[in-house]
Amino acid sequence: MGSEHKQLIDYVHESAKEDYENIASKYWPGALTMVIPASEKQTKILTSNDLTLGLRIPNSYMAQSLMRETGPLLTSSANISGFKGSITVEGIALDFPSVKILGPIPWGKRSGKASTIIFWKKSGDWRLIREGEVLVRELY
Repeated sequence: MGSEHKQLIDYVHESAKEDYENIASKYWPGALTMVIPASEKQTKILTSNDLTLGLRIPNSYMAQSLMRETGPLLTSSANISGFKGSITVEGIALDFPSVKILGPIPWGKRSGKASTIIFWKKSGDWRLIREGEVLVRELY
């Protein structure tokens, strides 16, 4: 996660940078995660076997302010892969009982939808992984 898309560009593989910039400039900040090949110099931080990263700029002033100070943060999703995503602080607390919830509680009102996840296949070719709050016109 980062505070702006230019903060994350060094994590994107050269082959995907143009598509990354195109999507990032249109849809961020917001509830969109791009799964994209990682730059060769960043692969040491990866936990994925396919050398990809999920990148996002949240539409949260507080989160963006934090990442302007810290730089990008390597985080996990607030959802367990394969399960319906929790979208409330209470749901996330139940899914991850050993993790402390940071920030003001209760959370502000949200759309009630999970984030959209798209996967970069090759130049100009994105695949929808999970439909969510953001409708990416380039996919339809």
